[in-house]
Amino acid sequence: MRVKSETKRQTILDIATRAFIEQGFNNMSMSEIASRVGGSKSMLYNYFSSKEDIFSAVMASSAKTDIAEAFESLDPKKDIETTLNQFGRNYLSSVLSRGLMAIWRMAISESERSDIGRLFYAEGPQKGWKRLSHYLSKKKRRRHSVLLRQLGMRDAFERAD
Repeated sequence: MRVKSETKRQTILDIATRAFIEQGFNNMSMSEIASRVGGSKSMLYNYFSSKEDIFSAVMASSAKTDIAEAFESLDPKKDIETTLNQFGRNYLSSVLSRGLMAIWRMAISESERSDIGRLFYAEGPQKGWKRLSHYLSKKKRRRHSVLLRQLGMRDAFERAD
């Protein structure tokens, strides 16, 4: 048995991403993905248990790479207006891209037949909104801290936190 490699796994994901975008989830098969990768179905099964498993990994990878820049721009030390404007531009640019829109559509259409929709939400929007919520909470705490310091009440705030 061959050793699994992260490079090979990423190659499979890159090819599967393009295949899903071009053909759609329902029109893609493990055989077709294996053919495009230049391997066998058994090679695919060494990395992924099913087409749904590959698609879940594609969704997670896309969310991680394509939308990461938007969430990395959420710096609680920077001005909130500038930060949220930059975040909004980056986020919309990412989620409205051809590739992510195609993945989103597939996840929604497949959600009636499988857990793909739930997995898509868990790997993408849910994680993203938690990060945004965390950023806003930090900004709120920082703002309260500044106000309390200005009022000479910083120690009371820190004890309450």
